[in-house]
Amino acid sequence: MPDGTVLVGGKKGPIEPLVGLAFNTVTLAEVNAGKTVLPPTKGGFQYFAYAFSFIPNGSFAGLTTIVLQTTETVPVVIASLAQANADNNNYTDQNAVGITLGAGFQVVLTEGVGIEVAKTGSAGTTATDILVTVSYRLIGPAIQINPALGDDQQ
Repeated sequence: MPDGTVLVGGKKGPIEPLVGLAFNTVTLAEVNAGKTVLPPTKGGFQYFAYAFSFIPNGSFAGLTTIVLQTTETVPVVIASLAQANADNNNYTDQNAVGITLGAGFQVVLTEGVGIEVAKTGSAGTTATDILVTVSYRLIGPAIQINPALGDDQQ
């Protein structure tokens, strides 16, 4: 049976993916070191990041970009925020000026990896932190529900 399929009482249909919204306040030190904002998936599940936002507390200096990326050894970038647009209380999302969408945006990511916030270039300075939100779907393997059990026993 292909992924995304469910059998309920012998009827075949799509599985609705789990939808989530992660809120994380990432400190300047954590941006510089890299901070996992969604833990690695388990059990055959994968993330699909379909929206995000950044709201800096203070203006970032020093770094080149703040990146939302996978936790893989060679990360896949979901999006990057240019330092020039990482200004105090400047709300940015996937539609904003200063955002570059990466290969990991709105695609099913590798099984078993998480999502992190990091930086490129030199260490960031001056800002206190940044609020990062990630809207995602958790895509999983096919599920088969035992049709021998009544609907009230599932």
